[in-house]
Amino acid sequence: MSYKRRNIVLSIVVLLFCWISWNIAIQETVLLKKDLNQARTTLDQVKDAPLRIKILEKKLEQVKGSSNRFYSGILEMRQALLSEVTLLIEKYDLSLKRFPDYFLHENEGIELTTSPIVLTGAFLDMLRFIDEFEKKNFNGKISATTFEIEESPRTKKRTLYLTIYVQSINQ
Repeated sequence: MSYKRRNIVLSIVVLLFCWISWNIAIQETVLLKKDLNQARTTLDQVKDAPLRIKILEKKLEQVKGSSNRFYSGILEMRQALLSEVTLLIEKYDLSLKRFPDYFLHENEGIELTTSPIVLTGAFLDMLRFIDEFEKKNFNGKISATTFEIEESPRTKKRTLYLTIYVQSINQ
């Protein structure tokens, strides 16, 4: 047998030996090591659970505390919202068409109040109104707006309506 053939056969035997040893011993060891690492991280998380629970409870208290800056009473919030809207519609030459009743949605002890506001006027003035309302209003946040055009069949005059939905948190 020549050296070239011996080297090829030896290379094949070494590769076969490596493959067999990987499948028999090394692969299982690597998998067990991976499982051990996962079990250790799970164990560390379980050990830290009381501390994490306390941290999450503190964060929940902070969220509840920061939501106290919103008005606790719905009527007071609606009155403040109406006065803010009145000041802005005078500034931007809009008119308040409707200030219908609010909607309440309760989830996990927190009440979410949605107040619709319907305005009429020029489109650019409405956009300026929305911009300033978002920046300076502390009585709630705008969740949605809709623009609608209504045409009077008798006078053939078109009117632009803006409906703003303002949401605030009550406790």
